[in-house]
Amino acid sequence: MADANEAIERIAPKLNQLQKDPNARVHYELMSGGLVWSDELPPWDELEPGDSNCLRGIWRFRSSLILGIPEEKHRRRWEQGQKLFPNWPGFLPERQSSSWRQQVIEQGAKLLADWEALDERYRRQRLQTKTQSAAANGSCGGPSPVVEGRSTV
Repeated sequence: MADANEAIERIAPKLNQLQKDPNARVHYELMSGGLVWSDELPPWDELEPGDSNCLRGIWRFRSSLILGIPEEKHRRRWEQGQKLFPNWPGFLPERQSSSWRQQVIEQGAKLLADWEALDERYRRQRLQTKTQSAAANGSCGGPSPVVEGRSTV
């Protein structure tokens, strides 16, 4: 997979040609911790696997602007994007508005809670599988105690 700079330069012409869709849907993207509108990416068949990853810093920076606390570590990527694809719908002023603040907070908290619940469910299932496996192989996974040819378990 190409590095982020190569990817962003490769997809920049496509991003710059995208038009604002008045019916675009917005969702919270877990890996960036940012809001993403459905009109901010070209169709998936026009992208290489992982191409959208280079936009995560841009989405994160925009959400940090919405929250009123700019995350400076992402500013360089944001400014690079503004130079390479200034007409991208993601740079529209209304998408940087603090009016999205509550949505960033609520959707981020919900997605994190869902992720943690899924992780807890995975941990319980893993423990249950280990317990069942140990039971099938004898208690505690070790040899069963035997007295005069009979099991004591």
